[in-house]
Amino acid sequence: MRADVMEFYLEAIGESPLAVWFTDGENRFWLPKSQIEAKNIKGRDFQVFVPVWLAKEKGLI
Repeated sequence: MRADVMEFYLEAIGESPLAVWFTDGENRFWLPKSQIEAKNIKGRDFQVFVPVWLAKEKGLI
């Protein structure tokens, strides 16, 4: 994994054409599809790769 990307396990709770609405169990936030890579694990659970700058902006780290 690249140093400028972080891995998270998140639940998808909504979607628009340009973004996915995720929750980490405590917070809810939109992540733009153009900035992430998401792999469906099961049901609404996803493995999501997020750039560090976006993870900081959304309060994930």
